Order: sequence, then C-alpha cells, then structure tokens
Amino acid sequence: MTAAPSPTHIAKSAMPAEMLDALLAVFSAKGFDGASLAQLSQACGRSKASLYHHFPGGKGQMIDVLVTRCADDLDQRAFQRLAQMLNKSTSGKPKAQRAKATQALEVFLDGFADYLHSHQGNCLLATLALTQPKLLGPRQSDRVNTWLSQLASAFELTGCKPKAARRQAQALLARLYGSLTITAMGADLSLQQTFKRLKKDLQSEMS
Repeated sequence: MTAAPSPTHIAKSAMPAEMLDALLAVFSAKGFDGASLAQLSQACGRSKASLYHHFPGGKGQMIDVLVTRCADDLDQRAFQRLAQMLNKSTSGKPKAQRAKATQALEVFLDGFADYLHSHQGNCLLATLALTQPKLLGPRQSDRVNTWLSQLASAFELTGCKPKAARRQAQALLARLYGSLTITAMGADLSLQQTFKRLKKDLQSEMS
C-alpha cells in the first residue's frame, strides 16, 4: 500500500503560490510569535478554518513549509548560480582564477539581491534566526554549511587557504545579513547601496 503524503507535502502542493507568499510576508515581518492566525488568515483572504484545512499542524507546519520554500528559492537564485559559474572551465593561471572568482561572487550577489527583491526586502530565514532559531531545524543548518562551502570555494580560487576562505565566506554572509538587519531597523542604508559597495569591495580585493 502506498503511504499517504505528509501534511507538509499536501500543504505545499495544495496551497496556491499567492497564499504562501501572503503567509511568508506576515511571518517575515512579524516573526513566528508575532504572527497571529487572524493576521495570517486576513493576509491570505481565507478563514482560519481554511488555513487549518491546509495546515492541520497550525503555525508550526506553515513555518516548516515556508522555511523550505525560502531556502530553496535562495539556493536557486544565488548559490546555484554561484556553483554554475565556478564549474565553468578556465585557465589555471592565478589572474584568470581571480577573475573567475570575482565574476562568480558578483553573480551570487546579483542572485541574492534578486531573492530579497522578490521577498520585498525581507528574509524569513534571517527573521527566524534572530527570534526562533530552533524553527529552522537541523536541515537548514546543514544547508547553510553547504552554502558557506560554496562561497569558500570561490575565495580559494583567489589563492586563499581553506580556513581563510571559510572566514571570508562567513564574513560575506555576515555583512549581507547584517545590512539586512540594520536596514530593517531604520538605518539610512538601502540594500541597493549594500550590494553596490560589496561589488566594489570585491573588485578591489580581487585586483
């Protein structure tokens, strides 16, 4: 007998994208505890009963679906593009390797900016990391380590040793998410400015 699909799988397949986007917007802005069922149902244009029909597990199940959806989206827009650039063949000369790394990291930054733009400047992963990190789960922790390894691979092309490349990767993600946080706090800094400065700094460091 074929096993019944999990409630999470049912929710993901049955919920229209626009409804998931509405839930995401509320959770990203208010966090897990701050998002009430009334706010979530209003944002979706559905009743609470309808939400429970799609998500019998309540807010916890909604977050599980949305975290996976956000991580998949970020991976596709930014990290997969980075990997594709790094997999392109090039000469083994240091100058060519640095140029390849610079281009790959710029493509990554463009993808990251694209991800944030599509989420109205919010990132649920960042919101939960600051408020309810346990909700991200071990799977996302493994994924972040994979992302850091991909970024470190780019820095290794510039001649960095593995440990130094890992630190560079961590510093880049920290700067991205730090800028996202202080922008959300009302700092006079746009995300567009952040990405522009990061690209300029990368070009300077790689030259």
